[in-house]
Amino acid sequence: MRYLELPSVIIYGLDSIDSLGEEVKKLGTRALIVCGRTSARKSGALDRAVASLKRQGIDVEIFDKVNPEPEVGDVERGVEIAKAFGADVIVGIGGGSPMDVAKGIAVCLKTGKSITALKNEDVKESLPVVNIPTTAGTGSEVTRFAVFTDPVIREKFVVRGPGIVPRVAIVDPSLTYSMPANVAASSGIDALSHAVESFMSNKSTLTTDVLAISAIEFINRYLEDSVVTGNPSAREKVAYASFWAGMSFNNSSVVLVHAMSRPLGAFFHIPHGVANGILLPYVVKFNAPALGEKLDVLRKTFGRDPWDRISELLEKVNLPNRISQVVKEEIDFSPLVEQVLNNASTFNNPRPVSREDVLRIYKEAL
Repeated sequence: MRYLELPSVIIYGLDSIDSLGEEVKKLGTRALIVCGRTSARKSGALDRAVASLKRQGIDVEIFDKVNPEPEVGDVERGVEIAKAFGADVIVGIGGGSPMDVAKGIAVCLKTGKSITALKNEDVKESLPVVNIPTTAGTGSEVTRFAVFTDPVIREKFVVRGPGIVPRVAIVDPSLTYSMPANVAASSGIDALSHAVESFMSNKSTLTTDVLAISAIEFINRYLEDSVVTGNPSAREKVAYASFWAGMSFNNSSVVLVHAMSRPLGAFFHIPHGVANGILLPYVVKFNAPALGEKLDVLRKTFGRDPWDRISELLEKVNLPNRISQVVKEEIDFSPLVEQVLNNASTFNNPRPVSREDVLRIYKEAL
């Protein structure tokens, strides 16, 4: 038996952010908005969100100090602000970082536990969360996962469970129109990694495969235009592809790419989408012998060997395809390999992975 886990309500389409107030009114009366320092304002999302909430009589507080790669401290600061305000609904607006921090705040408030205490639990409850992406990549608006960095031990960890899934997801592609090209590129490649990994996953199903292949097809076709020209139609297509990829990997999980990219981010502060993009071609090629007919499907969708097309796409959207392009110091991969071997995503990989395999892939990608 299989089941599909998604938010209770998914609203999508141009200008759908204006429905926020009506949805929050069903959940509570005091909303904490969680966002980054600039993107939510630049996209107009923050002003529109506040206006929509106030039209429905919702009291609003704003926490706008989330780091680009969310850390434990971001959640801790947000929890204190939410407590002082008396928030009963948390609204995340932005890329994956604010949306994940919104989830973290909500679950800490409901459980009374710290975010680090929850990393090995199956989280089953949180305050209601409404997530609104302004980038097209993370899929956090529809997933049961939130990722944080603990800078003390240099580890990226995942908090997961049905309680992490937002109550409402609002996907308004118009909010992605103001994305800088580099953000459109890295977030789009992140979405591609989610889709490809979901398709390769040991936990994939016919339903997740349909979502994943649809996402791959759209990103393969529209990402370059979305990044290079900022074409609104292309950005709309990639926004939907990100949303589909999120629904797919939420129910099938990711594989070795994410298991290897998280330590890179934790140790060397490489942006998540960039790290995934670097590793994706190498991991797909490594997994090829275990993919069977799925490799034929990927070849048909990409129009060639998938690792070659992904590498070409990275070049066209001006993203690095080597670790050495973003890390200039000499790397001792040993502690990274240990984290990979203990990561749940590694066990989801279609091809069994040894210590030697992980080290070899890192060195090939160097």
